Amino acid sequence: MSKNIYSDSGIASSSSINTQSITTSELTISGASQGQILIVGDNNGDIDGLNLGLTNDVLVSNPNSNNLPGWSNSLNINTLTCNHLQINGVQTGDLIVGQTSNYFQRLPIGSSGTLLTSNGTNVLWNPITFPDPLSLNDLNVTLSLKLGFTTTGSLFLDGNNKVYSLQN
Repeated sequence: MSKNIYSDSGIASSSSINTQSITTSELTISGASQGQILIVGDNNGDIDGLNLGLTNDVLVSNPNSNNLPGWSNSLNINTLTCNHLQINGVQTGDLIVGQTSNYFQRLPIGSSGTLLTSNGTNVLWNPITFPDPLSLNDLNVTLSLKLGFTTTGSLFLDGNNKVYSLQN
């Protein structure tokens, strides 16, 4: 059975063999280029060369719908499982948020005293602000109120529903 050793343009090279096995310490294929990968290029078993992909391309199955492997600069993965995920540029405390459809971006950690909020479209870091003095009109309490400070006096409401601390 004769097989083409290499076919760069669909025209078989002049080198062909008729054997069941080859034992050699060196193989040279005329017309092949550095970085090419040898693949079975057709249903006849002809061997073709797949040129080296571009920087950061990955070898994927059937990217051109021709039942051959090829190079792509994107991956479509239904499930990704890994022990560690490294994203260049992400720093401690950053969040990964949706940027646009199908894309993510890095949201750097906010400054001290900021709160993660939304404007309905984007997430933003905004300063935490409370009116001074704080009134019950500023709070939406559903079941209970827990104050994050202690006082040695009593808390009371004035006639405008403002919370005050009476110091002893």
